Formats: sequence, C-alpha cells, structure tokens
Amino acid sequence: MCDVLAEGQAVVDAARASGKPAMCGHARRVNPSHRWVRQRITSGAFHIQQIGVQTYFFRRSNMNALGQSRSWTDPLLWHHAAHTLALFAYHAQSPVVQADAMQGPFTRNWALP
Repeated sequence: MCDVLAEGQAVVDAARASGKPAMCGHARRVNPSHRWVRQRITSGAFHIQQIGVQTYFFRRSNMNALGQSRSWTDPLLWHHAAHTLALFAYHAQSPVVQADAMQGPFTRNWALP
C-alpha cells in the first residue's frame, strides 16, 4: 500500500472516515529482479523514460501462479498490465502519462471456479 507507515495509516484512516473499503494488491516491486532495477535507478546508474513489457499466458484456465483455482475472475492481461503500470510509476517516480496495449485473439475457453 505504501513505503512509509504513516502514508498507509492515512489510507486506513480515510477509509474508516468515509465508510468505504480500501484495498491494496501485491506489487511487483518486491521481486528480486525489480529490486535490482530499483537499486540501479536510485544509484543513478539507470535513467528510465519508458518500459516495454510483453506478457504471455500459456494457461487457459482460471488458475493462479501456484496452479490453484482463483476465487474471482478478471482478464489476466488487464490484471498484469495494472501491475506493470504501478511498477513503472514506482520506478520512474512519476504518474503514468500514457499507456498503450494490444490484445491477441480473444478466447473464453477457461474453466471458471
């Protein structure tokens, strides 16, 4: 949800005050490869302006990365694209200005839980 405890507490406080739920998801920033990139950026070794990402899905069922059935559904491409945008904003220390995506053939042959 945040890098600073006080910022996380502010989100919790705002959710409680509004009576609305707050939600956070996992972030790619804790993966070793992304931490390695982040260290290069903060040290000044890397200066990124854009990130190109290709994501391929070979499973055609509603399973998570552990092979377990997911209890909810969403388009996997959208799901992982959201993580990619969040990762870029984190690395660039900038809001996302523009994002373009292309989807391959649409199939709906996965087994829903």
